[in-house]
Amino acid sequence: MQEKSEFKAFNPDEYEVVMQAIGPERGKHYVLHNKKAGKYGLLYNKKSTDDASFYTPYLMHIIGKKCGINVPETELGFYLINDINKTTYRDSFFESSLVYTGIDPIFGRNVSHAAEDVIEGTYLTENEQAAKRRREQDRGRVQKMNFEEYVESNVYYLVSRGSKPKHEYSKTEVDKMRQELVDRAMFGLKLGIHGKTNIDLYDHKNATLSPYYLASHNMFLMGINNEWIEKTLEKPDEEFKQSMAYELKTQYGVPYNYTVPTAEQLLNHIFERYPDQAERAYKKVTAFTLEDLEAELATYTHLDEAHKKMALRIFEMREKEFQKVYKEYQKSKSKE
Repeated sequence: MQEKSEFKAFNPDEYEVVMQAIGPERGKHYVLHNKKAGKYGLLYNKKSTDDASFYTPYLMHIIGKKCGINVPETELGFYLINDINKTTYRDSFFESSLVYTGIDPIFGRNVSHAAEDVIEGTYLTENEQAAKRRREQDRGRVQKMNFEEYVESNVYYLVSRGSKPKHEYSKTEVDKMRQELVDRAMFGLKLGIHGKTNIDLYDHKNATLSPYYLASHNMFLMGINNEWIEKTLEKPDEEFKQSMAYELKTQYGVPYNYTVPTAEQLLNHIFERYPDQAERAYKKVTAFTLEDLEAELATYTHLDEAHKKMALRIFEMREKEFQKVYKEYQKSKSKE
């Protein structure tokens, strides 16, 4: 009896290729129009025989929903892509994740996006104190966007380009913005990914955070060949952890931003700088457990056992790091 696949067939009559676009991770994707639902999405398809990274946007969507993170709606499917440049078909059906953008790329001309470098640049340009602090702390040797700058620059942009004057935003509203930003960063750190946090603008105002998109190619190292995966899985825990520190570099820096921090160093810094938000975020991102991941991966019929074991080992490693930091935080908090 043939095993039932988790992939649906994306019927070309219902899912139309309309253009190509650059995704959050800077890769080129086909844009599909789901005619029935009236939605547009980016297609993340299988690239090679050993490539399983097409699963990762969907997996992030599943985990994010369980953790209460605003991630884009995503579905799995097979799609026979009509090459819009040559009016011919590719040679076979490819496994894919279809990530819905929530915005019509053709008719949504009143919608614009502020990327992270624009948000950070605006914040530093319009806040001399923040710019001076950056110069004093980093002295031209910046390795990563500082975590505080990530949070505060996004809050500043949301408020200064919001739907009402800056002075009308309450502390509760601003705290809610900070909370969502910390939630996203800790969610990404827990999974060992980089995420894309853009801000959507409607008629150049009414700023809102866009969904949290996957912006790295290497979630759970699903895009790496089996030979490397199997060899790395043989490493003892400490050596494995060192390898993962290299493969899954953290997204944000900490003062003084000279080196790329480890996951534990960054998490410690988040708890020190934003303790209330970090504690709430911790409870959110730990809602999805190792057992949940094992059950989810068991349904992935096109994912080999080596990649499943790698995903589980990385998740367990980060889970232990999070538990260690949270335990230390609770211990220090009880002494206050």
